[in-house]
Amino acid sequence: MTFLEKLEALLAREHLNRRTLSLKTGIPYTTIDNWYKRSYEGLKLSTAGKLASFFGTTTDYFLREELTDPDYGKTAGFDFTDCICFSGEEDANIVNE
Repeated sequence: MTFLEKLEALLAREHLNRRTLSLKTGIPYTTIDNWYKRSYEGLKLSTAGKLASFFGTTTDYFLREELTDPDYGKTAGFDFTDCICFSGEEDANIVNE
């Protein structure tokens, strides 16, 4: 499944549209709309993290086309309650320290 197929499935599951997704995640509507119009090739890891956190899945689910189960990771026993989401440049400094 492609990123957009997964996003569409999760939007349908949650009865959301692109505008509502933007409002609830803080991802600009233009960013979401451009994924459909142009491409999602430049999808930032921090944005994938926001989507994963919102939908209760993993960034791997969004980034790896071979994964089709949004519960990937949970079924493997990963605990997401202690996960750290990287949200920007300041987080990159943590990784480099």
